[in-house]
Amino acid sequence: MLKNIYHLYLLIFLVFVYLIQFPVNAQEQNKNPKPENYVVLISIDGMKPEYYTKADQYKLKIPNLRAFCREGSFAEGSETVYPSLTYPSHTTLVTGNRPATHGIISNQTWRGLETNKTEEWYWYANAIKSPTLWTEARKAGLKTGAVAWPATAGAEIDYLIPEIWEGSFNTSFKTSIAKSTAGLSELILKSLPDPPPTLLNDLVRVQAAKVIISKYKPNLLLVHFVEVDYQQHRKGIFSSEAKAKLEETDEFIGQIINATKEAGIFEKTSFFVVSDHGFAPVEKQFRPAVLLAKEGFITIAKDGQVIDWQALPFGQGGSTAIMMKNPNDKISEFKIIEMLEKFANKPNSPINRVVKRAELDKLGSSTEASCFLEAAPGYEINSELTGSLTENSKDYLATHGGLPTRSEMYASFIASGHGIKKGVHEPFTKNIHVAPTIATILGFSLPQAEGRPIRQILTVEVPKIKAAAK
Repeated sequence: MLKNIYHLYLLIFLVFVYLIQFPVNAQEQNKNPKPENYVVLISIDGMKPEYYTKADQYKLKIPNLRAFCREGSFAEGSETVYPSLTYPSHTTLVTGNRPATHGIISNQTWRGLETNKTEEWYWYANAIKSPTLWTEARKAGLKTGAVAWPATAGAEIDYLIPEIWEGSFNTSFKTSIAKSTAGLSELILKSLPDPPPTLLNDLVRVQAAKVIISKYKPNLLLVHFVEVDYQQHRKGIFSSEAKAKLEETDEFIGQIINATKEAGIFEKTSFFVVSDHGFAPVEKQFRPAVLLAKEGFITIAKDGQVIDWQALPFGQGGSTAIMMKNPNDKISEFKIIEMLEKFANKPNSPINRVVKRAELDKLGSSTEASCFLEAAPGYEINSELTGSLTENSKDYLATHGGLPTRSEMYASFIASGHGIKKGVHEPFTKNIHVAPTIATILGFSLPQAEGRPIRQILTVEVPKIKAAAK
């Protein structure tokens, strides 16, 4: 009898201990699910997929990108977001959501008439409304790093150098270093030539990435290269300058690969190489503000100062948003859209078409815009308030920002390394799927993302994820 009572008490005690310990153990398990896995997400700003799918045609020396395609998986194109600009696109790459959900609707923030004067971009991570790869990775107990990734200033990233400048892009290095993780800037400065560059150029970015890998071995590292984009804007798509810069970027990727080998994490590292948008050639520019002023929707004094306005263009490149001063003034909005549509229907119009609210909602674009103007082929849109309505393009030979359904705007997607199947060739994917795929490799999920893991390229198990509430 006493023996049975003893066994009963012992059983109760063990159950009690188990109930106390289990939540702690479960929490610890979730805190660090797969600490041995690493992901390096590399964005080559503006890289069209043809640069790697037709590398032979363009006689490109890109051995590292070729090896990634050969040893891993790639897509011939990836759908980006609208507008197809750097900051909204990069935020989609790390959230799995489109601009209407994650909140980064353009490169610059909308400030009415002050927008072009202040040049205030979406530098800061607190503007992002969706969970990001870095927020969820840190919750899972993983270490994170980022080099010049858009909209990361002030982000809760362990090892961070944000892309940010004040007043002019020429101050980017100074401002970015000032807002980087304490102690990190000193290590990076030691790795640079003396005197260091004044710009946060791609040389600085690869050196920063190598330092972070060798010193800290983050489970997630985001790296953003920009100079391929710059050369395509200025010199044209597939220009000798753009191809040379891509070859240099490929060398930088090789340096990052070697850094993971030296750090002893190469075998457990997944490499993703993506871009934010494609490019289309341009010959002429169009100023929609001049048209709005001509039709009486903007009043401009002789000195060029705006006296009053009902609508303004916001953003430039392959498209622009039309923003109402009074969003509740539906009568004026109707008149403006009607006028713009009539102008778009004229022969040889610089406007290809007006993208209205219903379509913008389907695209997951800005919820604040009244409509968007999509530039006609060969045109870029200029945000200047005065000047001629159209003229030859002066500075740019190519641009982006157009509808993501246009093949010219398709982005790139390559994945290779740990957890990635070899030899998978996808005709098409979407940038919203990048973040959930990376999360799966690192052992957590992004249930609020619109995108889903790209199962067909993964060798790791993909958990079932409930659809996000819409």
